[in-house]
Amino acid sequence: MQELPEVSVQYFQMVIRVPQSEHTHLSRKAIDELQPQDVGELLQKVEGTSLKSYGGLGGLKTVSVRGLGSQHTAISVDGFSLSDQQTGQVNLGQIQTDNIQQIVLGTGNIPQFQNLLPVSSQLMGSLLLIETFENSFSVDSFSARAAVRYGSFDQFDGYGSVKISRPKFFLSGFGKYRTAEGSYKYTIKNGDEPILGIRSNSEYTDYYYGASGGVKLNDRFTIRAGFNQKTIDQELPGAVIFYNSTADEKLFTSGARYFGDFSFSSKNARTGIRLYTSMDDNSMRYLDPTFLNNSGGIDRTYRNQLVNSGLVANFRYNHRLTINAGFEENIGKLTTTDSTFARPERFHSLAILGVTVGLSRRLTLTVNGSGQFVNEVNHHGESADEQKALNPFVSLKTDEMGRKLWRHTLWYKNSFRMPSFNELYYNNIGNKHLDPEKAHQLNYGVSVVPIERKLFVHLRATTFYNRISNKIVAIPTQNLFVWSIQNLGEVEAIGGEFVSTFRYRFSEKVKLTVDANYTFQRTVDITNEKGPTFRHQVAYIPIHTANMDFSINYKKSGLRISNYFVSKRYALNQNIEANEVQGFIISDISAHHYFTFKSKQKIQAQLSVKNVFNSSYAFVRSYVMPGRNFVISLSYAFN
Repeated sequence: MQELPEVSVQYFQMVIRVPQSEHTHLSRKAIDELQPQDVGELLQKVEGTSLKSYGGLGGLKTVSVRGLGSQHTAISVDGFSLSDQQTGQVNLGQIQTDNIQQIVLGTGNIPQFQNLLPVSSQLMGSLLLIETFENSFSVDSFSARAAVRYGSFDQFDGYGSVKISRPKFFLSGFGKYRTAEGSYKYTIKNGDEPILGIRSNSEYTDYYYGASGGVKLNDRFTIRAGFNQKTIDQELPGAVIFYNSTADEKLFTSGARYFGDFSFSSKNARTGIRLYTSMDDNSMRYLDPTFLNNSGGIDRTYRNQLVNSGLVANFRYNHRLTINAGFEENIGKLTTTDSTFARPERFHSLAILGVTVGLSRRLTLTVNGSGQFVNEVNHHGESADEQKALNPFVSLKTDEMGRKLWRHTLWYKNSFRMPSFNELYYNNIGNKHLDPEKAHQLNYGVSVVPIERKLFVHLRATTFYNRISNKIVAIPTQNLFVWSIQNLGEVEAIGGEFVSTFRYRFSEKVKLTVDANYTFQRTVDITNEKGPTFRHQVAYIPIHTANMDFSINYKKSGLRISNYFVSKRYALNQNIEANEVQGFIISDISAHHYFTFKSKQKIQAQLSVKNVFNSSYAFVRSYVMPGRNFVISLSYAFN
């Protein structure tokens, strides 16, 4: 008998490797072909999501998953959580895609190798995992990335990054600049009469830069640390309102982020421990020079500070039993020049204990118990109520079985999200006694690979049921800074998703790929049988969404046709004709070609035409999106 050498697996590395059958995974190649402006635009290609884009270029973008709202989606970048306690939601329009290696959106089961993620990421209703180029070890001693992009509406952005890596060391840095004049023509109907206009007050300029590094002390200990900085100067175009085209508000945002972790993996890879911390210091200045008040306008600055620290551990007793545990503490603080606003400070504690058991050779049971405790102190007025929650999770899943690789997944999850500082304290619309949203999620999914030859076919179908208590809905009124907050009480979401991938190789040089997904979600208010919105679809959640993309590649060239469909929605929770927002179909087309030099260098040139048929559409009522536009990009990679 031949003795094989021992192989060590280092659990602490935040590298995402997700099977297609469980979660939605977008690779660097797919990102390059889609040429998204940001992560928000990219996620509209994912089943189960509902994108809210407030005007496209430079506008706020958020994504809700299965009717839960954007605040129920945790975002983890290289193993560190992103959050905003002031608004409760991260603006996906401000997360760049140039440095993303791969991105995963998942619900329910966290893949086993990802158990060393922050506790807060594991407890939310859904999870967005992002792996970047800069913050990881590499087999290449020197790597570099660069990209330049120009497009309609005077869009321009440039990105550059370098990484030096050794077997036990890496150091990287990046920078990005983005700007656009942003104004574009639009058509909107006033009754039956089409109104032509130009979106104004739309300029924006963004700067991003940062650095990170890591060292392996030996085969078991690793330290990583880094920082990034952002500065965003943008005008707020506001909603398109008939007979009133005035918009002169501005928003100035800046933020600094520092992060680091210390990881341990035992020699036999049975034990993994990770200690992590991050600190965010974000400021936002809102300026409205023509607002009618005694002071002659509005000029307010908000500063939101957050410290996040925790410890997570994973212990594999044998090939059938794994235990994971963790504890996390978040301390958030908001200060402002607004004399009417609160001065809240939040202390949020989270803990998790779970076990994964192999019941048989093909069947795995996971049970997690978690708890949260939230205490707030308002240094300028009444404090919000203290909150406690227990959040269980149970799942049964099979490994890939048989020649057709069948896989089944069944799980239940209870999640919890706190109201944001704005929802609790914002001037006249805040409610200090607002209850947190609680969601019960039930999911069953099945996937199969019926054909795996020259033609490869992968199919996945999922059905879900979500029930949300104390549902909070935020709707913009005057612009992207001034909102209206509604509490619906009870919401029920029933739906299903279907995902398919077809790949056919005509030869070694020619390949055709068809990716398609469809989502049905009926998300309705069930609070009061006698209420005017009972059994009405919740505002801005479409019942039907779908994607169908065709890609054909010949040697180093490729063509992609991308189609995105959203059914009608309603601007308010009462589903009457006056509140209807029309559905739309948008088609994009892109062509690219790769040039390789000395095997380690690659240049990609790409032309993308978006909204090919020049459709007039809006995700959010009166926030009109761009018509036909183009993007030319040139990217360089050295490995």
